[in-house]
Amino acid sequence: MSNVRTGESEPYFKVESVTVSQMGWGEPIGHAVVVAILASGLYMNTLNGDFVFDDQPAIVSNDDCHPDRSPLMGAWKNNFWGQEMGSPYSQHASYRPLTVWTFRANVWAHGLEPWGFHVVNAVLHAVASVLFYFVCRWGHGKDTPAVVSLFAAAMFAVHPVHSEAVANIVGRAEILSCICFFAALLSYCAACQYSMLGLVPCIAFTIAAVLCKEQGIMVVGVCLVYDVLIQSKFDLLPFVWGSLVDDDKPLEDRRGSVSGAAQPHNAMRRDDASESKASNKRLANWVDPTPRMCILIFCAVSIVEARLTMNGNEEYVVDEKTNPATHINDFSFRVLTKTYYVVLHAWVLIFPFDLCCDWSSFGITSIESYADVRIGAIIALFFATLALVIVMMDDALLPQRFRAKIAFGVALVAFPFLPASGLFLDVGFVVAERVLYTPSAGTCFLMSACLWHQWNRTPLHPRDTTELGRWTPRNAIAAIATALLVSHGLKLWDRNAEWRSEATLYESGVQYLPNNAKLHHNFARSIADNPPREVWHKIEYHYREAIRIYPPYGSAYINLGVHLAQTNSNRLEEAVKIWVEGLEQWKRNPILGDDPLVLGLNIGMGYKNLGQFDNAIVVLDECLHRAPGYARCRQVRDEVRAATGK
Repeated sequence: MSNVRTGESEPYFKVESVTVSQMGWGEPIGHAVVVAILASGLYMNTLNGDFVFDDQPAIVSNDDCHPDRSPLMGAWKNNFWGQEMGSPYSQHASYRPLTVWTFRANVWAHGLEPWGFHVVNAVLHAVASVLFYFVCRWGHGKDTPAVVSLFAAAMFAVHPVHSEAVANIVGRAEILSCICFFAALLSYCAACQYSMLGLVPCIAFTIAAVLCKEQGIMVVGVCLVYDVLIQSKFDLLPFVWGSLVDDDKPLEDRRGSVSGAAQPHNAMRRDDASESKASNKRLANWVDPTPRMCILIFCAVSIVEARLTMNGNEEYVVDEKTNPATHINDFSFRVLTKTYYVVLHAWVLIFPFDLCCDWSSFGITSIESYADVRIGAIIALFFATLALVIVMMDDALLPQRFRAKIAFGVALVAFPFLPASGLFLDVGFVVAERVLYTPSAGTCFLMSACLWHQWNRTPLHPRDTTELGRWTPRNAIAAIATALLVSHGLKLWDRNAEWRSEATLYESGVQYLPNNAKLHHNFARSIADNPPREVWHKIEYHYREAIRIYPPYGSAYINLGVHLAQTNSNRLEEAVKIWVEGLEQWKRNPILGDDPLVLGLNIGMGYKNLGQFDNAIVVLDECLHRAPGYARCRQVRDEVRAATGK
């Protein structure tokens, strides 16, 4: 028989505070160990991985990573790829000497053995996850059980979007910057709680974060949000509504004036709203954080100014293949396309099951019509953001403490992502999962805050004793948390396996983004070394697909011709025609790089082998006109002239 009462209204449940001991969990240090084991253990299947993707240019071919090729301080004058900062031939403004030094240490310790690099990345990811656990402890506050921070840190440890940053060795820049980011934030939290001296390590870690990767400077914004909303418990609500909110009015009148209707007198809501009201009455405390905030802002501006001077006066141009949106002439469509890229980043962050190593090279088509259905996704993101703002302004819906946590979580997402969003600066990618490494901490914190808020609002015991009644909302919340951890962990393990080699990586990318020219080219190149006869047609197909998608793709013409010439001598003439077509495409759409020189050399050598010496001399002379110092081209031309006596 059900024990549901009739004839009277059900009372609202008052939730008792829950302590760590009541939850039955261990001390925070034990949680940190669990997080570290989880974070490193799920990357064990990366230890047998190879150098893939950007590992070759950033590590294998970068002299600054090799003690026998470059002095120790070489990394401090060159960019991340070993090119001199600010020089005309430097194609990147990335300056990350501390990251390069860690690669150099790996090479010094064990040479170019990939497993050592993967071990270091896995350990660093574990360190970042543990630091994030303590960031969550500060963010949630001492009134929240440590298990909530444990869940957030565990989600960060198993988030599949981190695979690119950890399994891909060159992604270490993201991990190191994130570690320094969290260390700077924790130092600032200590400075807020104890002494201004905490600003010294905070500023030092901020500088280190920038020297690992540039967006580390955005920790300053998160520190300020923490100081205002978490530490000072400052409620922005009265300032949003202005004189509409009167602190001398009863709480019920305040709810009516702010939200437009009276709300239930939930005990927990009343206490939180009273806390918000008391906090706003103590506005004199607002002066207290001003000195440390001003010091932090001044140092941040100085760091940014010093960093920008290192770029020199060179303008870094992003080519169309790398980021098509930067080359859209119509302003409105360019903004819409870039905003859609942000939507894709948000989708990957929230639902990290559609992953790809490279989203550029026209894998994502640009928005060129107002009838494009993808504009609906942009509108949905806008209204979702607007709804969050409206809800955050209603203290009857959300207590002040919870609103502060939401704002802190949003800051953890937004600030680290802003430099990579492409909305303010042109970036060399369309969607990059690696840039979501630090912002993902914000989503993990938000998930833990929302689940704990809902847990606190649900009854501890069921209202009835039936089998269905024993399944309480708290059981559902625990099931959701468990499902998230398990599903993310399984996806991460599977994604790591795809990063094991270039062939598996690019094959998975082609399957997800079949319109990506670069993925087709790289997949064909990855299986083109001594291929068995049965895959010759596959290699040719993917090279031709890359050319079909992006006709000016010089490297695809070069490698397709080489493949045809090497696998079948009877197709040399066809290979030369492909190289000629590639050179003509380049003349119509010149792109920075050595493609025209390589194409010209290959055409000249092809004509030479076909016995067409006059054509060979013409092409090689043209190649030398573009690059007089091209020794190989001059050598071949001299050989042709010697053979013909000209």
